[in-house]
Amino acid sequence: MTESEMKVWLRKNWDGWMETYEPRIGSGIGIPDVQIVVDKAIIPIELKLARVEREMLYSSPIRPSQIAWHRALSEFQVPSLFLFGVGKTSKKPVRLFASMAGPIANWETGLSIENLRELPTSKKGFSSELKIYVRGVKLFWEMFRK
Repeated sequence: MTESEMKVWLRKNWDGWMETYEPRIGSGIGIPDVQIVVDKAIIPIELKLARVEREMLYSSPIRPSQIAWHRALSEFQVPSLFLFGVGKTSKKPVRLFASMAGPIANWETGLSIENLRELPTSKKGFSSELKIYVRGVKLFWEMFRK
C-alpha cells in the first residue's frame, strides 16, 4: 500500500466531507495530507505508512515540519491527527492507528500501539470510530481552554 492508495481508500470509506492534498514544487510544507469535517470542525490529518512488530508501530519517516505544524495547531488547541496505515500487499490498510501529535515526537524508536487508537477498516466502522476519536481529542483540548 502507498500513501496515494491510502488516500483512495479513505475517500471511499469516509462518510463526510474530505479533501486531500498533493504537495507540488513551491508549495508549503505545512499542509496535511487530508482534512475532514467532524461536528462542524475541520480536522487536519497526516497519513503515514507503518508496520507493527511486537506491539510497536514503526512509521515511514515523519518530517520535522510535519511534527511542527501539528504542534503549532496544538498551541491553538486545534485537534490534528496522524493516521497510520499498516499493510504492504493490499491497496487498503489491514490495520489503522490514529494518534494526536504529542506521542509522535519519538516516532524513530517506534510508538507503542498501546498509546494509539486502533480503528476498524470496515467502511461503517471506520467513519464512526474516527468521529468518536476526534470528539475525544476535541474534549481533551476543551479541558485546557477552561
